[in-house]
Amino acid sequence: MNSQLAQLISDYQAAVNFSVLQMSKSGIEIPSSNTEWLELKIPAHGELKDGIRYFKHGFGCRIYLPEGEVDFDFGKRGEIDGIDEWRLWDFSQKRLKSYGFETKQALAECFLNALEKGTLVASTPTFCHVVDSVKLLGSKVAATLTTGCGLPHWNHDSIQMLSSQCFTSADLMLDHYRSIDALWTKNGELNSSNSLKFRVYLLSWLSYLNTTIEGFETINIWLLLKHKRPTIFHELTTKCGKIGKLVKRHADDLRKLRNDTFHLKNDNDAITRFFSDDGERLEWAKELHAAFDSFLSEYRSLTETYYIINGRYGESQMIQEGKRRKKKRIEKAATKLKAIKITQ
Repeated sequence: MNSQLAQLISDYQAAVNFSVLQMSKSGIEIPSSNTEWLELKIPAHGELKDGIRYFKHGFGCRIYLPEGEVDFDFGKRGEIDGIDEWRLWDFSQKRLKSYGFETKQALAECFLNALEKGTLVASTPTFCHVVDSVKLLGSKVAATLTTGCGLPHWNHDSIQMLSSQCFTSADLMLDHYRSIDALWTKNGELNSSNSLKFRVYLLSWLSYLNTTIEGFETINIWLLLKHKRPTIFHELTTKCGKIGKLVKRHADDLRKLRNDTFHLKNDNDAITRFFSDDGERLEWAKELHAAFDSFLSEYRSLTETYYIINGRYGESQMIQEGKRRKKKRIEKAATKLKAIKITQ
């Protein structure tokens, strides 16, 4: 990505982030979706803390900051990291010398080039987001972008995606495997049904663990933490390094087991070989799983902290879960009240 475009996006996202935080501090509820924002009953024109004016429109808002105006839309899930050419151009008008785009066409060509190279990705027909990959962006551009919004929306976050798409499945299979293993320990044997489940759960867990390793290495999480995450995430590089060292011990054997598990073969040599060391590789897999669990849990905790500190409440799973529970309580109370009225 062009360094001038990276700086413009960084400054724009920083201004949006600041604006959302000011809105929150001024008592405006931050939505978890664009429709929630659309339905929010606040004056179309108003004033935030420190005399900052705002204009609510459709799915978004225009904020009149002292250094210039910034206009943004909330995404379908409350995202605030979406960008488009028009808003970037509009934002740059009082700062043209900072970015070097003399015409709107020049910015448009640079924007299109980033899309073609894959450093920008269309998240909706009208909005784009910056890819979460240092490999594509380069560490210098990635570091520039980190000073802006700092943390991508959770559904653009490759570490969150690794957790939800790969590790969660591994975790579920491990729980099932442990339940059957405990039953075996208790009874000293398994019936044919539970024997089949034992094999399926054990091999599925190890295979999903292998997929988690592949994602971990493809994303290059250590570089991601250093160059595309706020500084509070840098502490996780130690745990990331520990995982990297663990992976090297038996990753190739695990990969071969995964291939034997999901591809029809006349033999199970790789599976047999994996378990032919008196349980050493199995204990390694458990240790590696625990290391992933610790890393990803702490990452989620840090993202929650970052969302809340920066007023990005629509992205906080903790706050959204609280809202869902409150809604259920209200609905339950309303149903109960309705039932009482009917019986009277």
